[in-house]
Amino acid sequence: MQPNRFNPFRQIHKGLRALLYDSSLRLQQTDFEQEEKPLMAIKQVQQALMLFDGHAEVEDQMILPLIHRYNPALIESFNAEHHEDERLAKEICETVSLWLEANTEVNRIRAGAELLLRFNGFVAFNLAHMNREERELNPVLWAHYSDMELHQLVQEIAAKVQPEKNQYYMQWMLRGNSPGEIAQWMNAVKRTAPQEVFEKLYILAAANLEEAEWQQVKDKLETGERVTFFPN
Repeated sequence: MQPNRFNPFRQIHKGLRALLYDSSLRLQQTDFEQEEKPLMAIKQVQQALMLFDGHAEVEDQMILPLIHRYNPALIESFNAEHHEDERLAKEICETVSLWLEANTEVNRIRAGAELLLRFNGFVAFNLAHMNREERELNPVLWAHYSDMELHQLVQEIAAKVQPEKNQYYMQWMLRGNSPGEIAQWMNAVKRTAPQEVFEKLYILAAANLEEAEWQQVKDKLETGERVTFFPN
C-alpha cells in the first residue's frame, strides 16, 4: 500500500494508460483491408507514439536525474527500458509504413494484423514500465523530496511542453482520471494559474467528458471543494 504522498506520475500515467487502451481497442475494431477508414486508427497510434516519446524525454531530462544521485543502478535499468521502448516504437512505425505502401487488400490485412500485434506488445511493455516507475521510483523521490518540491516539479514539466502537444496530453488525462481527480486538478488551476488557462481547461473538460462525469466535476467546482494534491 502506498503512503499518502504526492505521486508525480499518477495523473499523466492514467492519461497515457487511457490512450493505450483506447488505441488498442480501435485497432482491434479496424478492417484493415479498406483504404481510408483505417487511417483514423493509424493516426491515433502515431499520436500515442509521439506522446510516449515526449513523456520518456521529460523523464530522462527532469525526473531520472533527481534519482540517479541516490540510486544510479536503478536509473540505469530504467534507461535500458526507455531504449527498449524506442525499439518497439520504431517497429510500429515500420509496420505503419508497410500498411501505407500496401497496394492490395491481402497485403493491407497482413500489415494490419502485424500492426495490432506490435502495438499490443508496446502496450504491454509500457503498462508494466509505468507500474514499475510508480512502485520503484516514487519511494526514492519521497525519501529525498517534499510533496511541495514534487508538485513544483510537475508544474515545471507542464510549462516546458509545447502547447499543441500539451493539449493532447490534457485530453487523455481528462479521459483517464476520475471526476474527483479532475475537479481537484481544475480547482488547483483555478487557484494558481491565469484565468485564461483555467477557461481553456474548462472548455477541454466539457468536450472530453461524458455528461454525467462532467456534471460531477462541475458540482465539485461549484461547491468549492477543498483542493488536495495527494490523492491515492
